[in-house]
Amino acid sequence: MKKILLLHTIALTLLSCAPQNSASEPVSLEGVWDRIGTIVYEGGAPKDTVALQPLSKQVKFYSANHFIFVGNGENLDSLGVDKNIGFSGNGTYEVKNDSLFEYMKHGTDNYLKWIANGNKIFTAKISLSEDYFTQYQIDSLGNGMGEFYQKLE
Repeated sequence: MKKILLLHTIALTLLSCAPQNSASEPVSLEGVWDRIGTIVYEGGAPKDTVALQPLSKQVKFYSANHFIFVGNGENLDSLGVDKNIGFSGNGTYEVKNDSLFEYMKHGTDNYLKWIANGNKIFTAKISLSEDYFTQYQIDSLGNGMGEFYQKLE
C-alpha cells in the first residue's frame, strides 16, 4: 500500500509540475513509452494511481506519424501456466488539442476482432509532458481510468 501511495504522489507531483505546452514549443509524443501504472479518475480528477503488476508490461512506440504498441500480462492457470499470449497493434496517429487518435491498421487476434467490428479508431484524452503521458477515458461524471506512461527515450 505504501508503494502505491508513493507512486501516486510522485505521479501527481510530476504531472502537476510539468511545464505547460506553448504554441511555439509543443511537447512531442515521439519516442518510446513504458506503461508504469493506471490512474483512476473520480469527479474529473485523478484519485489514485495503481502500479502495474510486476510481470505485466506494455510499451508504446511513436514516430512522427506511426505507432506500435506491445503488451503482455500474466494470467496463470491452476497449473501455473501463463495463458496470456500478449497483444500488439500498429497504425497511424495524431494528437489534436487534448485528444489522441490512433488509427488501427494491424494487430494481434484481439485487435483484429476489434477492428473487424468497425472499431478502427481508438480515441482517448491525453495529458502530455516531456517525460510522462496519460491516455484516459472518463464518463460524463468524470469517472474513468487512464494508462500512465513514462518516456524511455
